[in-house]
Amino acid sequence: MKRLYRLLFVLLLFLCTLSCGSNPKIQSISITPATATAQGGQAQFAASGQLSSMMTVDPLSVSWFQSFPVFDPPGGAELPFQLTAQPFTAKCFTPGPMAVVAYAPVDPHPSASGNIPMQVFLDLAVRRTTTEEGGFIASTAQLTCP
Repeated sequence: MKRLYRLLFVLLLFLCTLSCGSNPKIQSISITPATATAQGGQAQFAASGQLSSMMTVDPLSVSWFQSFPVFDPPGGAELPFQLTAQPFTAKCFTPGPMAVVAYAPVDPHPSASGNIPMQVFLDLAVRRTTTEEGGFIASTAQLTCP
């Protein structure tokens, strides 16, 4: 009987090491609403996140970027970011569709501010060619400006 208890204890310890000891990461970001038509020249968006541990973080602290007709990146290899759990109010600058991007480090407990490599920012937020790169993750929503 003691042997069975030891075996169960070792098995429990092993399973806890696999699940409890893992470092969860943000696997995806969801923006609500996914599409919006501006009312009065603006619309509000919020972000939530799904962690690899199957937990949902709502609201998720992200940095926001709204596409503009022209983006002239500042010089340098990195761009500062500021994370916030507050909703983002996107504003219309020209008629037509605009992208609203939420991005954050995949680490669910990052510093509230930091730097993102310029190439990663361009790929995630400006070109939107990927949703995860260089330790960051992003999601895009659509704003239609009448």
